[in-house]
Amino acid sequence: MNKKRLSFILIILLSVSWILSGYVEKVNALTITSGDYEFDQETRTIVKYKGADTTVVIPDKINDISVESIGEKAFEKCSNIEEVVLPNGLKNIGDFAFRYCNSIKEINIPESVISIGKLAFGECSNIQNILLPNDLGKIGEMAFSECTSITKIIIPKNIVEIGNFAFDGCTGIQEVIVPSNVKRIGIYCFRDCNEIASLTIEYGVEEIGRGAFTGCKEIQEVTIPGSVSLIGEYAFNKCDNLKKVEIDNGVKKIGSSAFAECINLVEASIPSSVESIGDSAFQYCHYFKTLTMGEGIKSIGEYAFNECDIEDITIPNSVTSIAKYAFSNAGPTSIWISKASQIEPEAFGYMDNPSNIYVTGNPTEDEINSFKKNFSSYIDFNSIKFVSVLCKEDIDNNKKVEIADVASLAVNYNALKGDSKYKSEMDINGDGIIDIYDLVRVAKKCNS
Repeated sequence: MNKKRLSFILIILLSVSWILSGYVEKVNALTITSGDYEFDQETRTIVKYKGADTTVVIPDKINDISVESIGEKAFEKCSNIEEVVLPNGLKNIGDFAFRYCNSIKEINIPESVISIGKLAFGECSNIQNILLPNDLGKIGEMAFSECTSITKIIIPKNIVEIGNFAFDGCTGIQEVIVPSNVKRIGIYCFRDCNEIASLTIEYGVEEIGRGAFTGCKEIQEVTIPGSVSLIGEYAFNKCDNLKKVEIDNGVKKIGSSAFAECINLVEASIPSSVESIGDSAFQYCHYFKTLTMGEGIKSIGEYAFNECDIEDITIPNSVTSIAKYAFSNAGPTSIWISKASQIEPEAFGYMDNPSNIYVTGNPTEDEINSFKKNFSSYIDFNSIKFVSVLCKEDIDNNKKVEIADVASLAVNYNALKGDSKYKSEMDINGDGIIDIYDLVRVAKKCNS
């Protein structure tokens, strides 16, 4: 190798070494150590906390540069910290930032913060109070999961989405108000928050995710606003003390097992906007007595009301499909069903004999026999009054609705279920009382 070539190679190597050393110096210059903090000056992020103080006041500036972010895992497992003061001007709290900080009891998040990352405060089991900023746009996945000492959480008005598992296992929360700006409540968001006794979901929320409130044992009543299009699978599953569900007009779909195993549920009202009731939606609601379903429902899924003790089942005329075992192991006194309904075999299987089965729409004898084949092999039709009627408003079953039907209701007006004057066939809407609502429905169909 001649001297010129060797010199050229040496110059190249020296140049590369100089460039690399400059790059390393630049990188080192960007990340500095200041006191107990490692700080990335370019991203304005605290990368790591190395201190051991019980009270930590994070400075608003390091090396005269504003602190804007707490980095991923920056304070993770700092179990000695009892109090943290975050600086004004902070914008982002990263993933896992304070996870496993088990001694923190209170933290105020400044108004400047716009994002809280995944598991940012996960399993901080002693946090009792937390104040979220008004400009926060989203609460990240599992952000406060397993924070078992939080008793109250106020969700800011500007939040658009509450992330999946955000408050999962927060067993101390007693009240939740989901404001109207929230469009989606994430999957398993409040799962097993078994002290929530008061739940308000404001109009504007569009989706309640899978398992969002499953296992919330102390909720007794819930109203689903009409802005919600989907009640997700298992959304209120195993809410043991839930007694009443009101679903406002506008809701489109009730997911599979949405209210399953709500063992103390007594009544639910399903509006005409709902098109489908999912498989096992109300399964094992053993004390379920009063069910109101609006015209508009098209399909009722498998086991939807399995083992529900509904007293009076009225299938809307709009229903075109009733899946197998939908009402199995139920014990109704009467069933009202339209000839338009497509009943799969054993849809009403394994149930106690109802007193009356009414087929509305004035069906033929052949159509009634077809119904019998698909009801249940366990029903003794010889002991049941299986009758053809024009519609439920035809009280005297004479194939027309007239003033005499209105008069029959008037005579028994205000009769409550259990009274001697109460007759289930006169309780048109099935709410347990013969009242003005029943009279109006019959009056509207007079002379038809």
